[in-house]
Amino acid sequence: SACGTPAPSEGIPATPSATTAAGASADLRFAIDGEPTYFSPSSTDEPTSWVNRLIYTGLYRVNNTGDVVPDLATAMPEIGTGVLTLTIRIRTDATWHDGSPVTSADAKFTFDLAMSPKCSFNPTTCSTWGDNVGSVEAPSPDTLVITMKNKYAPIYIFGLTQWLVPKAATEASYAKFVAGSG
Repeated sequence: SACGTPAPSEGIPATPSATTAAGASADLRFAIDGEPTYFSPSSTDEPTSWVNRLIYTGLYRVNNTGDVVPDLATAMPEIGTGVLTLTIRIRTDATWHDGSPVTSADAKFTFDLAMSPKCSFNPTTCSTWGDNVGSVEAPSPDTLVITMKNKYAPIYIFGLTQWLVPKAATEASYAKFVAGSG
């Protein structure tokens, strides 16, 4: 039913077990209306987007009250003179699937892809970055500096919540693809 407690399904306990107590890990199960096509922030279909939301994260996210809050960032951006420079500090405790640290180089790589004429992300993300951002710099592993072309408040929603991709893994995958395609 839409309200109340759903009936237990085969193999899924009706009540939480000792292994799903507060603070413990448990499986997350939910239904989607199709198979994900690929695991990339470039997804264009709903099933893939749903799954990717569980895999990737960004510097910021929108919380349950609609506020933009830090996710991989440590705080909201520091705004420079003229409101055209945003300096973002990145958490140093976040890692990718292979254990390598998430750094500002990964964010720069992702946002450079978003600013590329061949951007394959969501069209709103591509236009947000391509039309409004002048440059992205990574002066240190935990610092990202974004210089805007003009004032554009929607960068918080349409740009800084963009899921990041691991630079090293993406480049290695692309090199493998190029080598295999002859």
